[in-house]
Amino acid sequence: MRSTEIEAVLDAFLVEQQARAQKLISAFESAWRDTQILLAAQSDIFRTHPGRTEPGVELSAIESLMYESGRPLLFDVVAGLRRVKPQERALSGLEDYESAAEDLLSRLPVEVEVPKQEWLSVLTPQAGSPLLALSARLRHHPEVLPLRELLGCFFQQESNLRARLDGAVFVVLAKAVLLLLEPWQHVRREALGVLAGHHGGSFEEQRQRWMEALVALHHQGEDALQNQAAWAAASTERVAQFLLRHSEPFPQPQHQELLDGRQNLFRYWARQRRSVNAAVEVEYDLGQAALEGVSCGRAILLQLDQEQAGLLQELDTVIYWLQTFGLDNTADFPAPQNNLVSGEDHASDWQRRLESFAEAHIPQSCDALQPRKPLPVRTGAWRQIYPRKVFLAALDGIGHSRVLEGCREAEAVHRSVVREIERTREVVEFGLETAREEGQGAIAQESVSNALALAIYQRERTQSPRALVEQRLVEGLAGALFLTHFTLEQRRLGLVAQLIRNRGSAAFETARELGFHGTSEGVRRFTLAAGAAYRSALVKIGWEPPPVEALEQVAVRGYVDEVLNLRSDVYDLPMIYRRLFRLAPLQDPRFLVGRETEMGALSTARSLWDAGRGVAVLIVGARGSGKTSMLNCAVAGRFADIPVVQSYFTRRLTTAEDIHGFLCELLQLPAGSDVTGALRSTRRVMILEELERTFLRRLGGFQAIHELLRIISATSRTTLWVLSMNQHSYRFLDAAVGLGEHFSHRINAMAVTPEELKSAILMRHHLSGLRLQYPPPLKADPRMGRLRALLGLQQDPEARFFDSLYRQSEGIFRSAFELWQKFMDRVEGGVLYLRQPEEPDSSALLASLTLADSHTLHAIVQHGSLTVEDHAGIFECTLEDSRLRLEKLIALEFLEPDPLYPGLRIRPEAGRLVHMALYRMNLI
Repeated sequence: MRSTEIEAVLDAFLVEQQARAQKLISAFESAWRDTQILLAAQSDIFRTHPGRTEPGVELSAIESLMYESGRPLLFDVVAGLRRVKPQERALSGLEDYESAAEDLLSRLPVEVEVPKQEWLSVLTPQAGSPLLALSARLRHHPEVLPLRELLGCFFQQESNLRARLDGAVFVVLAKAVLLLLEPWQHVRREALGVLAGHHGGSFEEQRQRWMEALVALHHQGEDALQNQAAWAAASTERVAQFLLRHSEPFPQPQHQELLDGRQNLFRYWARQRRSVNAAVEVEYDLGQAALEGVSCGRAILLQLDQEQAGLLQELDTVIYWLQTFGLDNTADFPAPQNNLVSGEDHASDWQRRLESFAEAHIPQSCDALQPRKPLPVRTGAWRQIYPRKVFLAALDGIGHSRVLEGCREAEAVHRSVVREIERTREVVEFGLETAREEGQGAIAQESVSNALALAIYQRERTQSPRALVEQRLVEGLAGALFLTHFTLEQRRLGLVAQLIRNRGSAAFETARELGFHGTSEGVRRFTLAAGAAYRSALVKIGWEPPPVEALEQVAVRGYVDEVLNLRSDVYDLPMIYRRLFRLAPLQDPRFLVGRETEMGALSTARSLWDAGRGVAVLIVGARGSGKTSMLNCAVAGRFADIPVVQSYFTRRLTTAEDIHGFLCELLQLPAGSDVTGALRSTRRVMILEELERTFLRRLGGFQAIHELLRIISATSRTTLWVLSMNQHSYRFLDAAVGLGEHFSHRINAMAVTPEELKSAILMRHHLSGLRLQYPPPLKADPRMGRLRALLGLQQDPEARFFDSLYRQSEGIFRSAFELWQKFMDRVEGGVLYLRQPEEPDSSALLASLTLADSHTLHAIVQHGSLTVEDHAGIFECTLEDSRLRLEKLIALEFLEPDPLYPGLRIRPEAGRLVHMALYRMNLI
């Protein structure tokens, strides 16, 4: 190929290359100019914005913020960015530039055959470097040059060398997008802070800093475009220099390295674009969440207004009835017409609606990167933020607490109306009853007059709680949004950058007001703990005298009811409620909850016994765990078609004669009859409870249980034995006499799950017709609340209540039923209010138990109950010593008289404390 031909090919290539470069620069300039237009419009609005926000007590304050300031500063900006898409257009322009290179190369000859002198004569004038031309003359020149591959390598190298310039354009565009958001962020931060009850920020200072940043960004963008233009102008020279330096394509490893580097660059710029766009979308979504919160708040206010209107209408009806009392056709006192919704329900409904919005609109996670570097940065510079989780945590914390506070105050106002109506009813009913008994109508009229005065007074003083509730709704919503933005900003920028951006002191003040004072508090606590540890170490090594302990002025011994915080008064419950929670074994299988496996085992035992096998069943569980209820349901079900003898040991049996006498009496046999023969002669089911009463833990006290086990083994083919006892007695007798070896089936009545216990209680409660109000969560350190929310350990009031009830009752139905009734607080307006069964501090009470006390409790647990004589026989002491020991435990409220058997038993409420005491003494 002659020099004129190669020169023509290169000239055409360079022209096309210049056109590509200009097209890329045009794409960059177009994206930048459109962004500048948005920035200029934002600057005009921000420059004239008043900034200062007055505290508001109405939801319209937040709505006004979102429409008057949010629309021009946020929503219109986001719409403009979605229309202009500066980062996407710039990145797309660069991708088009890269793809056009392949088309340009395809039009070049694959190889050219050109002499060395002609090749140098064409390239030297364009290279502009005599030394490079001299170096090319000295090197070997191949006869055939792979022109297409050489220029392909040039494009690869060119793209990587130009990466810093391209990255600078993307950084400018990313900064511009984030800068577009800052005016709204300053306005929003100022307004939400004031509405949430925090201090106002330094708005004017922030506005001045934004104007300065805008000017600096303008210069940075112009510089980036000028650098691109300068690079494009020198492209001809760089092509000539490259061809003079290289006569062969790059080796494959170098080629792959350049390709991988370019792909990494595009991945980094695309990820940077996504992170910036995510920041825009999160800001937009949180703005929409603010409007949704306003809508939810107004729905709550509407419900409260309707509720109050209904109550006042009911009160007016009562007043009219009282005013017309004594006239003809006077009807009965008006029945209750309204059911109140608790403040917890209102606040939870508000929170649930916002949580549903967050689940549908706010992203779960996204990348966060402050655009500063044009080239890829280390992995640690990327931050992962979780906007949805942060927003939900803020709702669950400051948002829910503020809204709940307002809703509870509204509930208190409404309940006062209900209480006065009920009080009016009681006054009237009492007066009418007294008038009938004494035959004096004046008494009835006087009571009605008094009731009328009460009702009118209540009507006049009842004020709408709307304003207060709305203020709390504003504070809750504004506080949740403020906390969300504050947390996201801190996690996006980092603590140091946030302090610099918000002028340090203001950021610290905001953090303190939001509850983020854990750093200073932690330092204070660490200092105190370190000082205490230091002084303790000095005392131990003898360098300081031990501190003088203050003498306790009054020492009071604890009681079980006080430790467990149980009510001692008898609660006035409806008759049906007392009937539902009667502490008696079940007869109705409908209430037998969670016993499918146990009842199935009894059915299997019956089938094996019907097949002629020897079967004996032992049911093990604490008193009140449902053993008798299971047996009653089995008698009515699986054992209904066969004779059943069901009883329990009514007294302590210790000898073989005692067992024979008991069984003869039970089978209605003459004294001295052959019990074993009688049991073999007829097929029947023998159900005996309280097996722990067949022994006494002393020398010679096990004859009765030995004889009973012998009879069971001899008659188990004709008599299906079903016995029950408590688990502590079983463990003792299994070790002492091998009790477990004589039974083919052993059923554990203690295998009750928390869900089954909850179902058993709620099934009974729901039949009462009362609604439930669970206790609110106890006040705790807000930092621990945030930690529990972070770890997913938050519980709703219902789950928290039943978890605590299950722990304190140890899964025993009877104990749970008793504790359920003990933890009732009040019944108002058809609602049963519960108190939280707090975890008791039993250390002082358990410390008052001596070793002898623990042994006594252990013996009672093993035997079910003990009389004074039984206790004296076990511990070989005098009756007076036994009486004193038992009376001490009665005074501590650990023991009570057994209602069915002679002697004393462990109180069901104290069962858990007794087990803790015995466990500490290694007795169980």
